[in-house]
Amino acid sequence: MVKYPHLTIHIEETENAFEILGSVIDVMTAHGHSKAEIRTYVSEATSGDYEHLLKVTREYVNIEPKRT
Repeated sequence: MVKYPHLTIHIEETENAFEILGSVIDVMTAHGHSKAEIRTYVSEATSGDYEHLLKVTREYVNIEPKRT
């Protein structure tokens, strides 16, 4: 179950961790989520490797392929 199902980010297969974090922060900010909620996401997402970041991100928001 996605924590924020109303939020979706679009990424490419080659996105690096910083780009993914930035996308989630941007969409959370744009939809009025608090700095505390954003800090919680960042803290959880960065507490492991790249695969962990993707797993946590999928728990928070929807991920779709970037449209060209």
